[in-house]
Amino acid sequence: MIEFHYEREIKDRPILFSPLMAKAILDGKKTQTRRIIKDQDAVEFYEPTGEFIHVHANDCPSYCDYACQYPCPYGMRGDTLWVRESFAVWDGGTTYLANAVDEDGDEKEWVKEARLAYGVRWKPSIHMPKALCRIHLKVVDFDVERVQSISDDDAKAEGVESAAAFRELWIRINGQGSWDSNPWVWVVKFERIS
Repeated sequence: MIEFHYEREIKDRPILFSPLMAKAILDGKKTQTRRIIKDQDAVEFYEPTGEFIHVHANDCPSYCDYACQYPCPYGMRGDTLWVRESFAVWDGGTTYLANAVDEDGDEKEWVKEARLAYGVRWKPSIHMPKALCRIHLKVVDFDVERVQSISDDDAKAEGVESAAAFRELWIRINGQGSWDSNPWVWVVKFERIS
């Protein structure tokens, strides 16, 4: 692997997680995430080249020898991610859906009853302001692979028990057909810093 030795500003980026995955991070069970690469048609093959992924792509201009460098949109090594998760402002404080779900990701009944009694609604993670974030991550590595290439060890780092369990989670989050299409994904490895 090529290592780049230059100074650059560390970037702080938001990243969305479902309540179950936020809970897995808090429990110390999740240290990786896989995210679909947006332009699937551009990726023919790749090789990591330090801070970028060198992608052979159909649409690269000829002056780059049919290969382009794409930075990982979730950050480079050393960058930080602030987790956006579903939340509610309740009685002057903030509560998080990750604390109120069971192992299937469903809101616990007693939480639902109390929340509804006070007229509080969960706000989607996309609307979480940075000031309410409680989980911060540091990117330690990244890669590109096909989603079906996940091993059982990597599935455990994703916060589930096996590659088969990850397949079910992937379909639940990304929809029917998302597994069978076997998309290229960014594999972002991280450590929790707060």
